[in-house]
Amino acid sequence: MIALLAAHAAAAATPAMQVYLAASSTADEAFAAQELSELLGNATGSAVAVGSSKASSGLTLAVGYGAATAVGLPSSALENLGNESFVVTSNASGVSSGCIAISGGQKARRGALYGVYHLLDAWGFRFFAPNATVMPSRNAALAASIRGAATAGSSRDATCAAPPMESAAMLASSGGSPAAASPMPD
Repeated sequence: MIALLAAHAAAAATPAMQVYLAASSTADEAFAAQELSELLGNATGSAVAVGSSKASSGLTLAVGYGAATAVGLPSSALENLGNESFVVTSNASGVSSGCIAISGGQKARRGALYGVYHLLDAWGFRFFAPNATVMPSRNAALAASIRGAATAGSSRDATCAAPPMESAAMLASSGGSPAAASPMPD
């Protein structure tokens, strides 16, 4: 009973969120937005809608090139990104207050999806295999992390140039670590 009450209190403390997806988004960006919406909704116990405009209040998670540039991310920050590279940033980089921009390059197929998974990982989600996702429990720490991102722009900024899958596989087979091929900034 106490756990149920704590879960309800944490869900109520989670700010309103919306995933913003521009009308010009690609199918890959739409998939990334849907993944973000579903996983955050399941973890917080609150529906997270995917909309075609910036939320009027709460946290806006702008997914994809069109949405990220619409909330203020300069296109120059995305122009040299490869197919698997991404940027996750908040208002510390010129993005509107209360927004987090998640994008790959303009023609990138997987960048936005990798950026979504990076942000979710920073919020405590773990992805072990397809259909093997561990979500953080509905607790005050998750709600506080999301609330902090919504109010203070405290999301970790990250730019990642991901290695080709073959490079990561070769490192792993030679005793190296795939993570060593693509260090994530703190």
